[in-house]
Amino acid sequence: MPSADYRAVFFDVGGTLSYAEPSGDAIWLAVLEEHGFHVARDALFRTTGVAGPDFNRLDIVRALQGATEEMTEPFPPTQEEERAYFRRFDAMVLKRLGIPPREDIMDALDRRFREGILVHAYEDAEPALRAVKAGGYRMGVISNATHDIPARLQELGLAHYFDALTYSFEVGVEKPHPGIFTKALNRLGVEASQAVHVGDDHRADILGARGVGMTPMLIAREGAPPSTDAIVLRSLLDVMEHL
Repeated sequence: MPSADYRAVFFDVGGTLSYAEPSGDAIWLAVLEEHGFHVARDALFRTTGVAGPDFNRLDIVRALQGATEEMTEPFPPTQEEERAYFRRFDAMVLKRLGIPPREDIMDALDRRFREGILVHAYEDAEPALRAVKAGGYRMGVISNATHDIPARLQELGLAHYFDALTYSFEVGVEKPHPGIFTKALNRLGVEASQAVHVGDDHRADILGARGVGMTPMLIAREGAPPSTDAIVLRSLLDVMEHL
């Protein structure tokens, strides 16, 4: 049974439970090349304000909204509205690259991001979730994600472990905003002091969870251990050691 201290464990998804391929920058560069525009990866990084392995559509939106206040707008409330939402930002990136925001290019980007990405569960994800569930804890997701996250978790065979899914496009705010954490806690009927949140991003997951009083755990499978005062996990299987 759960310890007296914790009743619930929440997990981030991308970078924590799952990873995707190809990367967002690879998709952008391939689509542009197919339409006759050769763009260097560094130029794409400079234009979008996003670089490295975390390059994805949400990161581009976040960077452009932060740099251009007039572009700030609420997340689309339905999956049907996501396409128009992302196309507005795709068009902005194309213009910044000096490429006309043609419909055929934006159609190709939309299609590739919706159909050309493979999502895989990390090897330690399912065994860890199974162990936490067997321990008697309530379980939830807190993720900066689009409306396809429920279907993604079903495809990965992980959805049945969770009592509730809470994600940014549904709630209207993203981590580290306290609102998304509070919504998730309320859905499971637990206090922040009774909950753990596991994620891979220091700002979104660690600072966000700690800001509402949850216990954060940082998953860092590879490389040197990060400099943080949070609990660091080298595998998701280590979660149970800290509950």
